[in-house]
Amino acid sequence: MPLAMMRLPVGGGEAGREVMRQAVGFLGALNWGTLPLFLYMTFRRYLQAFNHVRPIAAAVVSANLVNAGLDWLLLFGHRFHVGGLSAGIPAYGVVGAAVSTALARVYLAAFVGAAVWWVDRRHGYGLRGRNECWIGRGYGSWSAWGSGGRADLCGDCDLCDGDGADWGDGSGATGGA
Repeated sequence: MPLAMMRLPVGGGEAGREVMRQAVGFLGALNWGTLPLFLYMTFRRYLQAFNHVRPIAAAVVSANLVNAGLDWLLLFGHRFHVGGLSAGIPAYGVVGAAVSTALARVYLAAFVGAAVWWVDRRHGYGLRGRNECWIGRGYGSWSAWGSGGRADLCGDCDLCDGDGADWGDGSGATGGA
């Protein structure tokens, strides 16, 4: 149990221990949704940079619906009877709410990630494409940084005018030797 959580004012006796046990379980389950949440934020910023906000709004609204549905299933548990067969989901309580939120975050990241792929495919922003200017000219190798400096990396591509002056920093760098 983390030291910081041991000092939380959760009451004394058995009730305090139960609250602490549930809090630790909740945070343990919720941690599985942290990476998908960061991926969602990254994908969201990409879409916002190109003014595509409708997929973000659709993702947030539908992820909240997914979270509400999973909360209904996992928090209290349910039993289903279909065609004489019976299946059930046990009640997971507070941990079920955290699992629901983590799964909703996975859904959110997948939805917005698919939107990034679709938008990039539709508009050709270049996220999926290869830029031969960078890949074919030895980017990252020390030889590319030879006598002409960083402009040696560029030839004729979408990033420059073919003369190597592509850096946008006002240096006026031109092609190498």
